[in-house]
Amino acid sequence: MIVELAVLPSGVGASVSKYVKEAVKIIKESAGKIHNSPMCTVFEVDTFQQLAEILEKIDRKMEEMGVPREIFHINIDIRRDKKIDMEYKLSRIKKQ
Repeated sequence: MIVELAVLPSGVGASVSKYVKEAVKIIKESAGKIHNSPMCTVFEVDTFQQLAEILEKIDRKMEEMGVPREIFHINIDIRRDKKIDMEYKLSRIKKQ
């Protein structure tokens, strides 16, 4: 499955880059392929359990860092009729 995740630490001021950096680090350590953008991180996992473990790790790290509130924005793309990955989806766009 392809997951798009944005984590918004709240209550820590205007700059959140140090928190986002830690979340991205956790994703890199836990997921397969990963792509960072200015607004989110896209990555691949095989199961919802893997995704839940990543979210738990991020939540624990934010708590350790003193973040009083987090907002998670998650989009998930699951395709059952054929195997897809991030490269496949991008190649289909370029083909058009």
